[in-house]
Amino acid sequence: MTNINSRISLIVLSFLVMYSCKTVKNNKEDAKVNTAIEGVVEAIGGINETLVNDANTLTLYIHVEERQGRTKTLNYVVMENKSGNIVHNDKHAAGYVKWFDDYRLEVLKSTEMLQPGEKLASHVLVVDIRNQNVVLKSKIESLDQR
Repeated sequence: MTNINSRISLIVLSFLVMYSCKTVKNNKEDAKVNTAIEGVVEAIGGINETLVNDANTLTLYIHVEERQGRTKTLNYVVMENKSGNIVHNDKHAAGYVKWFDDYRLEVLKSTEMLQPGEKLASHVLVVDIRNQNVVLKSKIESLDQR
């Protein structure tokens, strides 16, 4: 009976040690993420919107600054969720930014550059976060239709 009790005690103790190690690891990861988000807030001046890609690997943090009588400023950062590293950032007047797919952003930098009769689609860009390549969205769509 004593042998069984000592085995049960050993098993319970093992679980407690494993759980406490996991909790410490989670606390460190949470602290790392919080520090990274503080860096994002500092880099863009606040967070108005947060968009996570479908793969849950990258997060887009957006800050829109609107001033009376002036064009709004769009400031955004993409952070890698696992490491907390900022992998892309940009700032421009007006426009929008959103996920195009898991690793590319769809970006319109401004509507002020449109000429009469010109279509908005001719200014929408797709930015690949992995290599920073920028392509017109209309070119990607024309390739997809082939």
